[in-house]
Amino acid sequence: MRAPPEGWSGELVDLLRRLRHEAAARDGRMPSMRVIAGASGYSVGYVNNVFNGIRTPAADAVEAMASALGASAAEVRRARFYAEQAQAAAQRRSTSRPVPHRLPPDPGAFAGREHELDLLTEATFPRGTRDGSRVVIVTGIGGVGKTWLVVRWGRRHATRFPDGQVYVDLGGFTSADEPMPSEQACRTLLAAFGVRVGDREDPEVLYRDLVSTRRVLIVLDNARDAAQVAPLLSGEGAATVVVTSRDDLSEIVLRRGAGVLRLDPMSPAEARAVLVARLGDERLRADERSARIVVDACGGLPLALGIVGARAALHADWPLSALAAELADSGTVLDALSTGTLEGNLRSVFASSDRPLRAAPAALLRLLSLVPGPEVGLAAAASIAGRPLRTTRELLRDLERVGLVRQPAPDLYALHDLVRLYWAERAAHDMPSTRRETAVHRMTLSLLYGAYHAERRLAALRAPIVLVPRDNGVLADDPPDPLTWFDREYRNLIAAQQHAADRARHRIVWQLAWCLDNYHYRRGMLTQHSEVWQRGLASAQADGDTPAVALAELCYGNVCTRAGRYVEASGHLARAMDLATRLGDTASLAQVHRAMSMAAEGRGDTEAAIEHATAALRLFEDLGEPLWSAVARNALGEELARSGDLAGAREHCTASLAIHRAHQNRSGEAATLDSLGIIARAANEPAAAAAFFEEALSIYRELGNDYSTADTLARLGDVLADTPGRTAEAERCRRDAYDLYRAQHRTVEASRLAPDLG
Repeated sequence: MRAPPEGWSGELVDLLRRLRHEAAARDGRMPSMRVIAGASGYSVGYVNNVFNGIRTPAADAVEAMASALGASAAEVRRARFYAEQAQAAAQRRSTSRPVPHRLPPDPGAFAGREHELDLLTEATFPRGTRDGSRVVIVTGIGGVGKTWLVVRWGRRHATRFPDGQVYVDLGGFTSADEPMPSEQACRTLLAAFGVRVGDREDPEVLYRDLVSTRRVLIVLDNARDAAQVAPLLSGEGAATVVVTSRDDLSEIVLRRGAGVLRLDPMSPAEARAVLVARLGDERLRADERSARIVVDACGGLPLALGIVGARAALHADWPLSALAAELADSGTVLDALSTGTLEGNLRSVFASSDRPLRAAPAALLRLLSLVPGPEVGLAAAASIAGRPLRTTRELLRDLERVGLVRQPAPDLYALHDLVRLYWAERAAHDMPSTRRETAVHRMTLSLLYGAYHAERRLAALRAPIVLVPRDNGVLADDPPDPLTWFDREYRNLIAAQQHAADRARHRIVWQLAWCLDNYHYRRGMLTQHSEVWQRGLASAQADGDTPAVALAELCYGNVCTRAGRYVEASGHLARAMDLATRLGDTASLAQVHRAMSMAAEGRGDTEAAIEHATAALRLFEDLGEPLWSAVARNALGEELARSGDLAGAREHCTASLAIHRAHQNRSGEAATLDSLGIIARAANEPAAAAAFFEEALSIYRELGNDYSTADTLARLGDVLADTPGRTAEAERCRRDAYDLYRAQHRTVEASRLAPDLG
């Protein structure tokens, strides 16, 4: 238990504690707070606060507690007397006190944040009540406008707090000073009400007594942690306490049930409104391009917007483009976001977040700032840190707790762009270049191996490749849902490939392109697929690895075929065939023939398509590859159907379907069902064709294959359009196919459907 307070409250606490010990000596057991509460008729929390000197209790309550402890009549009267004297002293202190209005000045250039203001109102005055009696924590990264929001909210709702509004800056995250001790904060708050603390009085008890019956707003700004804040919370009473902190103060949330408002950066529209409030709409409209650059560079942080607004206002005769030029350059953007003072310097704000961090999370933050992608997964972060997953998650939790990283999805972490810039500067200053480069390389390897595992799950039939060796301690995901993993990590993978290309890590570049093949194909991302393999082919060529060049030419040729660039595809595939022939690589030759058959089909050269499909089938059979033979057999069947040989086409495709089903190859099964639908339509069997297409469509959707889904939808729409009573279904199929084609930038296919859509 805490030491008793001074004065009558102290006398009362001493008496109650003595009575409790006497009861223990008499009964052989120390009565718990729960037992005393049950016997006296008051809550456990209330009894505990009385015994700890936190609350000045009513006389009736003290009488009941003393009686519950078996006190004599004289002791009960004495306890009641002490309580009455303590209450009187508290009343004397609170009588005729001033009504303080101590919030900082209203933020004049405030704009936006209406949704967050409404959320704060709901958190403090639930269900539209007038009386707030809650603790609410407003948390977020430094510079995100926590104080700005709370001050505006407090002034907007001043009438809800007839007993005043008080404010104290706890100095939790500052560049120079230590945080304000809780006792000093108590004295500051008491002084706002005109209360002077005597030498023998406990300021915490005085503070709690003072605010327990007052409808007052207490703003505890810039708190360091829960330990600093806990003594300043009002307990059970009428006061509303709003705490701002970069720390999430989870302990307060857990113990006090505090409400939480996590403040994110502003939207671009809101950020522009802030600049308009400061500079006027006319100045921004005069140079919209520069205005967009300024807004984007500030990253939705009101502090950054305020700094930019102040600089622009001080130089009203300067064009906005001058400031935009500074902000557009990553090397000078942090210089531009400074007014020359500590309060108006984004670097100082970010630097102060470092103070409560331990060495390990601070070091990890520096390394995370170097990551080229927008986010980093847990396995990649652990690889960067060279630590186990569990330890890395704990370090990231430390960073998340103070708002330096956020989790947009489970085990996926992101830094604000300006935070990233600042900590990258710190990393460059604090760490040798070899350590920085090694960390990013380990992250890239983690992504490469994760992508490889995901690709193998998508296309187990595909011949594996030998990856760049993995460094010790590099961890990688092995995702059970590969498409979802690729969706999540895609931007990071592309950034990692570009980073590797910039540093001439050629094997990583083409291997990442290979790992993304089936994801790009299934999602119908033709433009991105082409760009990734352009880098992959150039890197394989620069590396001088002939088998890798042959593979890259083959893969890029396939991409060109899907994109409708058949002449370009033929050139790449011809080079792939030449290299595979020189290498004596029969498996690669079979794949090249298969790819050439598809390219010939695209050109409308059915004879060449049949020739290459036949060659591919023969080679795959010679290699003893039943599934690849089934793939080639299906391609041959589809080409025979186009040539008019429907019987031969059906024979090959039916055999192919049986093999795919026997091996549970769902992708091959869907492709063959689609081919059988083409054959049935050519044979004037619309019902059978529709059934084949619908079954293929179901599998393609199950596999997340958007590219093939679009083609099959278009074919199904064509069949249904000629089927009586199914025109509405045909319209839906064609519309869905058209939307997919547009999303995949397949303009030729989309234009073919457009006339049928009305």
